[in-house]
Amino acid sequence: EMLDDPDLNVRMVAVESLGAFEDRRLTEALLAQLQDSDPELRGKVVESLERLGDARATEGLTARLEDPDPGVRRRAAVALGRLEVSGDLSG
Repeated sequence: EMLDDPDLNVRMVAVESLGAFEDRRLTEALLAQLQDSDPELRGKVVESLERLGDARATEGLTARLEDPDPGVRRRAAVALGRLEVSGDLSG
């Protein structure tokens, strides 16, 4: 419910909290937040997905390489690189 809160600050706290759990079952909930209108929140989502290290996030992270915000694009590239290095993209 906090991920859908109209208050950006509440959504930010929710995203950061979910990433801290390092539970891959949360990947889908975070992926949905990549569509948020706020670039700072999208960046936090990318960071949380990177922490989770779940290869299922690859498609969503790849789409963020085309994000209108350069900071989000950079974070997505770093996250994808770390997923690849950890071996999660190879299966």
